Amino acid sequence: MYQRFTVDKFLLRQASNEIVLTFDQDIDEDSVDNRSIYILKDESKAHQLLTNVPIDQYDIDGQIVTLKYSALEFNVTYEIHVTDKVQSILDEPLEVEFVKQFVLESSVDSSVAILSPADHEAVSPLSVKLEETAGKSKKLFNKFQLQIASDVNFLDIIFETEMADAAKADFDDLKDAKQYFLRARATDGKESGNWSAPVTFTKAKKVVPSPTGADEPPAKKGDDFFGGVISDMELVGSPENGKTPNSFLFEFDADLDEESLRHSDIIVTMREV
Repeated sequence: MYQRFTVDKFLLRQASNEIVLTFDQDIDEDSVDNRSIYILKDESKAHQLLTNVPIDQYDIDGQIVTLKYSALEFNVTYEIHVTDKVQSILDEPLEVEFVKQFVLESSVDSSVAILSPADHEAVSPLSVKLEETAGKSKKLFNKFQLQIASDVNFLDIIFETEMADAAKADFDDLKDAKQYFLRARATDGKESGNWSAPVTFTKAKKVVPSPTGADEPPAKKGDDFFGGVISDMELVGSPENGKTPNSFLFEFDADLDEESLRHSDIIVTMREV
C-alpha cells in the first residue's frame, strides 16, 4: 500500500551546529548524501554559483536525519534542499522536494566600516583601519575578523586574520601589482556580525623615480627636481573621489605653491581589472 513520504519537520539547533530533519517514514541510509540533501547560500543563485556549502556529517536514525556543519556563517541566508533522491526503506522517493530558507542569528549587532585603505587605493604596505558602530544592543565588541580575497565574491580567500581593535594593523605579505578585495566584521570570539562593504586595493611597490629617468640614484631631499627642490612634504591623505567627475582630492602636510604644480607632477594611470 502506498504511503506518503515527505519531510515532516525542520529544526535548526544553532548551539550545537546541527540541522534536524524529521520524515514521516524511516529512511534508506544509502540514499542520503551531499547530492540528495545539500545547502546553498541564497546569494549564490544571483551569481549563478551553485557550489554546495559543506556538510560535515549525516547521521540517520529511523525517520530522523541530523546534519552537522561547521562552515555556515552568521547573518547569512541559506537554503536547504532535500531532493527526491532521498528514499524511504520501502524504496519510495520523496514525494515533493523540500526547500527551506534559514539564517544563523548572531548577538553581534554592531556594524563595521573600512576607513583605510580607501577604495581603489594603491598601498605599500597595507594598513587597515576600521570604524565600529554599535547596533541595538549599544555594545562595541572591539574585535574584528578580516578577509582578503582575489575576487569580489570572496570565493578565493587569500588571507584572513583577526584584529584586537579597530585602530590600525599593517600587513606586508601580499604580492605586488595585484588587485585584492578586503572586508571586515565584528566578533565576540564565538559569534560574528555582518560583513562590511568590501573595498578593493592594489599592492604597490614604493618607488622613488630618478629625476632624469636614467639609472641614477633616487632623488633625495635638497636635490633639484624639475626646477624645484625636494623637501620633507608628504601626502598625508589617501586620494579620494572629487565632487566633479574624473577628479581626485589630495591632502599634503603643508601648503602648496600653485606655480610649482605641472602636469608631470601628478601622474594617474588606468588600472586594469
